Amino acid sequence: MTTPSTLLWWRMGLLLVSLLLSGTAALAQHIGISTNAPTQTLDVNGNLRVRGLSNPGRNGRLLSVKPDGTLTVGDTLGGLAGLGASSQLLPAPVLSPIPLGNNTYYTDEAADDRYLYLLGNKEVRVYDMARPTQPTLAGPPSAIVPNRGKRLVVANGYAYVFNFTDTLDVYQLTTPTTFAFRRTVINRPPGASRTAYMDIAVSGNYLYYVGYFPGLSPTIKLLTYDLTDPANPTLLNMLDVPNSQGEVRPVQLAADEQTNTLYAHIGGYPYSLYQLAAPGNPTSLRTTGPLSVTSPRLVEKMGALGGMLYQINIDHVHLHILNVSGSPAAPQDLVSIPIPTRVYDVDIIGRYAYLSGSTSGGYSVYAVQIAAPSVLAFDPSGNISTQSAVLPTNSDNLGNHTAVQNLNLASYQLVGNGGGSGLSISSSGQVGIGTNTPAATLDVNGATRATNLTATDAIQAATVLASTNVQTFAVLTPATGSHNMLVQAYGSIGSAGNAYGSTDNYSVNHTPGSNTYRIRFTPASGLGTTVLSAAVVNLTLYGANPGFATYTATESGSIDVTTTNANGQAAERGFSFTVYLP
Repeated sequence: MTTPSTLLWWRMGLLLVSLLLSGTAALAQHIGISTNAPTQTLDVNGNLRVRGLSNPGRNGRLLSVKPDGTLTVGDTLGGLAGLGASSQLLPAPVLSPIPLGNNTYYTDEAADDRYLYLLGNKEVRVYDMARPTQPTLAGPPSAIVPNRGKRLVVANGYAYVFNFTDTLDVYQLTTPTTFAFRRTVINRPPGASRTAYMDIAVSGNYLYYVGYFPGLSPTIKLLTYDLTDPANPTLLNMLDVPNSQGEVRPVQLAADEQTNTLYAHIGGYPYSLYQLAAPGNPTSLRTTGPLSVTSPRLVEKMGALGGMLYQINIDHVHLHILNVSGSPAAPQDLVSIPIPTRVYDVDIIGRYAYLSGSTSGGYSVYAVQIAAPSVLAFDPSGNISTQSAVLPTNSDNLGNHTAVQNLNLASYQLVGNGGGSGLSISSSGQVGIGTNTPAATLDVNGATRATNLTATDAIQAATVLASTNVQTFAVLTPATGSHNMLVQAYGSIGSAGNAYGSTDNYSVNHTPGSNTYRIRFTPASGLGTTVLSAAVVNLTLYGANPGFATYTATESGSIDVTTTNANGQAAERGFSFTVYLP
């Protein structure tokens, strides 16, 4: 009789003989997988998957390739696990709607490895999330003790099912989809008259249970169970959970194995986030904290991973993400993501947070991408590992970066906060404001406004085209009170008293040798009978020699300009003038 062990040895022997007889690959020291013609020391024709790699956290480094092909340690990666404010909800649920089956309702979800567990009141359904956005049912539903399923955690090959009182049912997962009942633990500490469940969490070999225990003082306790023997949870200790004035408030837990931290959120108070040390003997590190802007005051469910907290508010339609990597005692609100339907639980598998909700017609699961694809990295000891390539979780300020290449908007626009239309740039460099199809160097779709507009250089003809959509400018009429001065006339006078350029608007009287020039405006100018004593006249001397120019306006329709040298002595000088009136 050939046993499986004997058959395995025969196969190994045949493989060794084939390698020795093949010669070519062995002599060239090339090993091929899924190829008979390897050209490299290890030549893999297909995907390569390595299991069990750890995350180095803040110490992770990218792989770098030297010119000779040698791999070496590259730049340091960020230590955060997710994209934070860059997180986004997938546009459609990954599961929806799934009929309830034998269950009358679904109460909880749990995650372990790549599997997502949905707990009903009579059975558990298990989904394989190897393809994160296309989950598949991993096997037939697994039955549990009827009407005892309220909350579920899965760890170390075991599932722990709680009801809302004092029952803890232990199941062994003989396969990821097969629940084998092992025992029931009565979860009631000595002195307690009863137990009211609040929440549970698992981190490593420890299970944390928070509940309401009448008969104890205070009544809210955090219980720590040792799961070294996962089939027999052992109560290690109880910790008083701080609560305001002894009131019974809901408490939610989240365990982060990467930071070895347990978080407890007590609802109803601004200072509601508590952080506890883990694993075996939790100690309270903080009992109050600052009021946050978006952090929910009443939390329905909470999850944690790699220095990030994920919270579902009591309204069930938002996922709040907080950064606690810098200081666990001071969470920073990053983003609040609206969910299109009511959800009740959140669990994290790989790069996605999965949120589930159920109605009388079935249940749905939504996915929020919270991390970038993993890359290979080295930890400080040189061990190969995986790490999520991350972006900063705080709102990024593009102004503190130096660009090394052009920023390509493609077919998108620069828009304001929450806007849908803004600034677009075509491939030819045309800029559109309020339009994504600019047809001119600057194409504005809408009204424009200019304040303190300054014109420089010479005014060119035909730079603004008047059409049915553009009105030509008009000179404003004088107004009373405080207001800007308006240009009424301008011109240029030579030192000999000649007017540069022909004009019908004014004439110049000048006696040769004199330093006085009378400028008389004609009726055609509109100033022929105007008293110009209220006018402001701007005079500019021509030539490089310094000097002075002054004016008087004693007669209607004329001004007298006097020119001198720098010492105040009479001198004939050419000048330009501009007359302003209110």
